[in-house]
Amino acid sequence: MKDLILNRNTWKKLIQWTELDRDREFPALHPDDEGRWLDFLIATFEDDVDAGAVANALPDWLVKEKGWQQEKANYMAKCYEYGIRVLKAYAVKQDGR
Repeated sequence: MKDLILNRNTWKKLIQWTELDRDREFPALHPDDEGRWLDFLIATFEDDVDAGAVANALPDWLVKEKGWQQEKANYMAKCYEYGIRVLKAYAVKQDGR
């Protein structure tokens, strides 16, 4: 995932988010996890990373490299896709002002 999709800064944000891993039942809901998740999400948006490629690669990476359950990893991919859509919509609105 690192070599194919993410630049160094974005990769660092992903690692920082997964290092805490406080609550696997509800990933990214702990305040510390949420902040780091949002940092990763924003970094991928700002770096104009291929969101589809990230969403496709994220679940497998979380399962294989971090030991997550497939269901939770798939959930985070959906959260990622939704977050990117929100950021894109916001950017469009900002450009239209």
